[in-house]
Amino acid sequence: MKTREDFEDFLEKLVADYSQNKEAWQNDTLRSYLEALHGFNYDSEKDRPSWKAFAEMLLAARHYE
Repeated sequence: MKTREDFEDFLEKLVADYSQNKEAWQNDTLRSYLEALHGFNYDSEKDRPSWKAFAEMLLAARHYE
């Protein structure tokens, strides 16, 4: 994932995954998802933001505790 367009495609797939597989998401409310996103980011050692890093954070927040 290198471009904004790649990230937009990823977001479309993430939304579709939530719509089709909500029961598989451990963090299926906005609050729990955002808390997991915060936790993953806090524990991550990524110092340089990138489209790929941001996508990885959003993906991980589905299940991160």
